[in-house]
Amino acid sequence: MDKLLIWMFCFVTSMLYGITYCKSLECKQKENCKLPNCFCSTFNHPLLRVSEIPQIVYFGFDDALTPLVDPLYKKLFRSNRTNPNGCSIGMTLYVSNQYTSYAEVREFYGRGMEIASHSVHHSHIRTEQTLFKEARLQKQNLARLGGIPESEIIGWRSPFLETAGDYQPDVLRKLGYEYDISLTYTRRHMNAHNPWPFTADYGWPYQCQMKPCLSKPHPGFWEFPVNSMMDFKDQYPCNYVDGCLNRPKNETEAYKYLIDNFNNAYRGNRAPLGIHMHAAWFVSKYNFRAMDRFITEILKRSDVYIVPVKHVLAWMKHPTSLSDIKKFQPWQCKTGNVVPILSQSTPKVKHTTKTPTTRATTIPSTAATTTTTRTTSSTTTTTTHSPTTTTTTPSSTTIKSTTPSPTTTATSTTTKSTSIKSTKSPFSVPILSEQWPFTYKYIKLTHQTKFADFATHRPTEMHRQPTYQQPASSSASSNNFNWSWMWNGFLNKQQQQAVQSKNGEQNSAENSKETCIQGLNCKLPGCFCQGGKTPGGFGRENTPQFVYISFDGDIDSRVFFRFKKIFSGDRKNPNNCPISSTFFVSQEGSRDSFVSFLNNKSQEIAMRGSSSSIANIAEFRRQLAQQKGRMKRNRVQVTGWRSPELKPFGDGQYSGLVEEGLQYDSTLVLQENEKVWPFTLDYGWKDHCIIPECPKKKYRGLWEVPNIPVKDYLNRYPCNYVDGCMFSPKTAEETFQFLWNNFYNFYNSNKTPFGVNFRHIWFTHSAYRNNARGFEMFLDKLEQMKDVYIVSTAKLIEWMKNPLQLSEMQFRFRC
Repeated sequence: MDKLLIWMFCFVTSMLYGITYCKSLECKQKENCKLPNCFCSTFNHPLLRVSEIPQIVYFGFDDALTPLVDPLYKKLFRSNRTNPNGCSIGMTLYVSNQYTSYAEVREFYGRGMEIASHSVHHSHIRTEQTLFKEARLQKQNLARLGGIPESEIIGWRSPFLETAGDYQPDVLRKLGYEYDISLTYTRRHMNAHNPWPFTADYGWPYQCQMKPCLSKPHPGFWEFPVNSMMDFKDQYPCNYVDGCLNRPKNETEAYKYLIDNFNNAYRGNRAPLGIHMHAAWFVSKYNFRAMDRFITEILKRSDVYIVPVKHVLAWMKHPTSLSDIKKFQPWQCKTGNVVPILSQSTPKVKHTTKTPTTRATTIPSTAATTTTTRTTSSTTTTTTHSPTTTTTTPSSTTIKSTTPSPTTTATSTTTKSTSIKSTKSPFSVPILSEQWPFTYKYIKLTHQTKFADFATHRPTEMHRQPTYQQPASSSASSNNFNWSWMWNGFLNKQQQQAVQSKNGEQNSAENSKETCIQGLNCKLPGCFCQGGKTPGGFGRENTPQFVYISFDGDIDSRVFFRFKKIFSGDRKNPNNCPISSTFFVSQEGSRDSFVSFLNNKSQEIAMRGSSSSIANIAEFRRQLAQQKGRMKRNRVQVTGWRSPELKPFGDGQYSGLVEEGLQYDSTLVLQENEKVWPFTLDYGWKDHCIIPECPKKKYRGLWEVPNIPVKDYLNRYPCNYVDGCMFSPKTAEETFQFLWNNFYNFYNSNKTPFGVNFRHIWFTHSAYRNNARGFEMFLDKLEQMKDVYIVSTAKLIEWMKNPLQLSEMQFRFRC
């Protein structure tokens, strides 16, 4: 409190008298800042000589913990890899909810790893309310579903490294967190020093890389700066290991990248070296080999310790010299972290597993995921009753890098009304260039424990099991990598079959009664059948190529000025009308004046509810009515809707859209390469339900503008959003080529409209300025084409209701 008053006094003084420096605000270790509750920001430890400091290396992996990445982590952090004190090395997992297997979370916690929080929805953290909700609920999820005591969950990292500014430490402290590891520090060359972790008693002292940062004191709350690494060419900084512009192209370059950054810390000020990353970096197998080699090499040193962040925090509070470090109590070996979870009543599940590799499989009641426990018997029968408890085998197990023999699992699940039986060999999971030797089996249960305030995990990015090819070269993703493509790739096929099995008979019966026939039982302007046939029956040469662009999210100051420039009115379609786009605007975080400005500039404004996912149909209806009312008050006419995360709410959503008088929905997702025009739902949704729950009924006159995934710039994996691909282009030229290749795939076929769906990632951070520039290059190229029209979704539907041949467009297709 005293420090806050001093800060306020200095602030007022500076405002009144122009004084820019206040002596009282200077942090002085041992004087106005004393451990264990206060540590000054510094580049040199004030209490120990460099030679007395152990070189701490801590790994922080972001996002979902899935059975796909589980073996990679286990191989890198195998139990026989020990620090100089004889204890196993450790890491920190910053876990987000979506796609996470909490059985895996529980197992890693049992192995002594730190489990920290990374939000529920992996959405933008911009307000105090959003931060409080996300940090509270994810802490509850980790505790309830992962079996981790809440007191052990002390770390937080914001998605996209975006913070709520001065609200962040206060909210996190209130929720029982002890440290934040979201704010970034960037050094400009390899030989520069990184700062030490510190308490925010005197605010954030460094240049603010991603605003907002801390502008006032937060006594006693620890900040771990996300210190950037320098790429292997020593040209550009990388906040994440997998976020460099200069990406290693082989194992030698990847190893050099890691060891050079380590040596800078080890031979420099010995500040803890943070390895901040996503497991996506290991998609290229040479990166994994380089990391494995890197860990082996640094562990040869008697003064290097690889520990979780919470252990770094313990050392920071009580600095201990190398001569005494082996006696440092918080770093002593620990066993048996696991506490049994008491769950809701679960079905009786019997498993019979036969395998040469002796993997026994048990199914937890909390999620539709598989927990694997290694045993020493060749045939095991396990019966699990409620409450469910899981025992983790001691970490003496080693994971071999050779391919295990196939596993056959027989499962019989009994519930009050449902019985599921399946005997199926599991499919192997290859990862890009060189196949990884791991095998998985996923089993879908019909009863699951409810999560706190959010829906069950679901895939959002990829819609079929991918065909893996041998790439010419592989590269990791950008900082904001989304693992959903992988998770969906392996689970989606089974989910899709389950949905089709459940709904197939009913849909088939309905469809067989009445088929949509254009011109007979379905006529424009009120009805159009689903398919690739051109409205008006025009030939390809007489059909305009439409490109419709959409942006999902808040319209705030970070993106408004960029969009204002792109859609200034200078870029014109062949009819001399300005190009247009559709903004699916979030209710939270958007500034009304910005929305009205874009609307007045002929950009379409549509709705998408709140910035996070919607929990149920009642919440959907409430948000729909509320947002429509707000738009009406601002004199913005809206006709379209897209649900957050492309997650439809079945017939409840579509009946609500009809009741509110909307013209179209743009939520449903098709398979890649499906070239169809927008259509009306007079005859229902005929395609597969990629992301449940799709509508089953018919909705006369309601248009559906489906989302058709694009291929990433390496032409390997589909992505719903062009700024959410597995392989993101690095340069403006690559971005242009990526967009052009996808566009040409439509242009060179039947000229069905090409949709370009964005979130705001390319327009909110300087790391993606090349992508934004490449997008503008793409628009400039399209502007030169006399048969291409860049329009909003509403303008596209307007044309479809009254189709015009290309020769008529310049005179009759009005702005």
